[in-house]
Amino acid sequence: MEVNVYGGDFNLQEKDYQDVGEIIDIIEEDGFVVTKIIADEIDITYFSAEDLEKIKPIKKLDILTKEAKNLVLEGVSEARKYLPKLIDGIEDIITAFSQGNEGEANNLLSQALEGFNWLNSLLSSLGVLDLKELDINSENLIDNINDWQTYLEELMSAMQNQDTILISDILEYEIKPILQKYLNLVVKIDDRI
Repeated sequence: MEVNVYGGDFNLQEKDYQDVGEIIDIIEEDGFVVTKIIADEIDITYFSAEDLEKIKPIKKLDILTKEAKNLVLEGVSEARKYLPKLIDGIEDIITAFSQGNEGEANNLLSQALEGFNWLNSLLSSLGVLDLKELDINSENLIDNINDWQTYLEELMSAMQNQDTILISDILEYEIKPILQKYLNLVVKIDDRI
């Protein structure tokens, strides 16, 4: 199998791997993330192990990678643009609930939850950065992440109980302030890179 890896300098020898999974492991051990996998001109990026078995043997494998740190820095830059919109969206949710527009509020809340999931992914990946070098207090960050998780759990509970007043209060007094802290954090990181 011919293997081409783009985005990083990898010295893969055929004896180093048995299958695609082992190649990915080698790449990830070097601090890179696989962003796309093309096997014989078919995008197999999201194939399961079972699906991969169906396309064997593979003649040519092209793998696109990015250094994990660079991927996180791209996320930080994107968060700098996105978080102000998310904060504004929370205001729209609160307003819609207060005006009795529950359908609109729930639709906006659903969109905000997608944003919260994306933010969770970004926060969990910040560990690849040297926070001390960026003069970021990692203990404060960990405390904020723990608070964030607690607030999200409270929000989910309020949503299950369909308590729109509590949902609005959690969004306004807990979620919004911590999102502002995260915005300040990503601005600080983005300015220092």
